[in-house]
Amino acid sequence: MKPTKITQSVYLIVVLSFFIQSCSVDEKKRSAFDSSGGTLELLVVTDNSEQWNSPVGDSIRAFFGQIRTTMPQAEPRFTMANLEKNGLSKMFKPHHNILIITFDRNRDEPLIETKRDLWAKPQRVIKMTIPSEESFFQEFSKYKESFMQMYMRVELERTTKTHITALERSISNKLVKDYQLSLVVPAGFKIAVQQKNFVWIRREAQYFSQGIIVYFEDYLDTNQFNPDYILKLRNSTVEKYIPGPKKGSYMSTSVSVIEPTYERIDFNGQFAVETRGLWETKGDFMGGPFVSYTMVDDARNRVVTIEGYVYYPNKKKSILLHQVDAICHSIKFDD
Repeated sequence: MKPTKITQSVYLIVVLSFFIQSCSVDEKKRSAFDSSGGTLELLVVTDNSEQWNSPVGDSIRAFFGQIRTTMPQAEPRFTMANLEKNGLSKMFKPHHNILIITFDRNRDEPLIETKRDLWAKPQRVIKMTIPSEESFFQEFSKYKESFMQMYMRVELERTTKTHITALERSISNKLVKDYQLSLVVPAGFKIAVQQKNFVWIRREAQYFSQGIIVYFEDYLDTNQFNPDYILKLRNSTVEKYIPGPKKGSYMSTSVSVIEPTYERIDFNGQFAVETRGLWETKGDFMGGPFVSYTMVDDARNRVVTIEGYVYYPNKKKSILLHQVDAICHSIKFDD
């Protein structure tokens, strides 16, 4: 039986009263403006600096600043900036990711509120009104993964919006015509290799490279979503089509230092297996991080794997990897 589409879980009770009451007319109009802030950046608003420097702030920094385990260098998931609530002015309200922590000792129960595109677009604002530190730790532990997913969706949407403004239409049109799928591929990318069931799209800048790989095979059974099978297919495919700079060298998956991770996820409303890890060049010294998604195209009874990778030696790669991840998330099948 094929993996089926899965319904996105409802993680939070959405309460809008705080936001409705606190928005002025000007702030409501402001939601039409583009959000601000750096990529993979979170603005944390606390009652005061002492709160940010307490175990409450430690918990937030430990979670959102956790080091990615599938990167060659130590890089956090998010960079963070702290702001006291009295400083949340019009200058900072358009930030695309905002987490507000406030303590109300008169409350009996914690209150979690979340709002999309409140002061800018795209934006996610989450507010936790908490009666005590103990309550904060309980609620944050319960909902932090959901918070992360909400902020990441905004990050992907924001990056895709940027890519659309500089769309490489020749590639997009060719993918629709030849493979019956669409991707939001920005300018600067070129098709490097194209075969019946494989396409490699790359961007070669002065100091770094980014690549998108898409490959297909007929759907046979659910074993095609087994991590061992996914890794074996990846290695055989990139060895065949992606050569290294030296004669006889080729791309492969690195497993000696960091093992790839595999996770079953909801990918744009359908089942997929997400694979993250490091790639390397056999016969040479090139390498870097990659992320891939394996899913079923039901209309054509095929398994589709789309991957983004980065090469940027001795430099931070999180933002470059996020950019190709956004391209992967833009995939749609032409029905």
